[in-house]
Amino acid sequence: MSTWTSIRDSLKTVGLPLLANAIVPGSGTVVGLITNALGMSPSASPEQVAMAVSNPDNLLKLTELQNQHS
Repeated sequence: MSTWTSIRDSLKTVGLPLLANAIVPGSGTVVGLITNALGMSPSASPEQVAMAVSNPDNLLKLTELQNQHS
């Protein structure tokens, strides 16, 4: 399973289906939105993004991002 697939599954698990469904390998726009919302560099590795997504403190930021784009 790829790291992006794991990130997608993590987003689904925490109730962020719109963001989850937009994550696919090479989905630069969505990845850019997520890294920006989390205050990360656009060049963050998939592993760094996965770690940030799994941090419960970032759930509010990701929820706000999803709500802005739904």
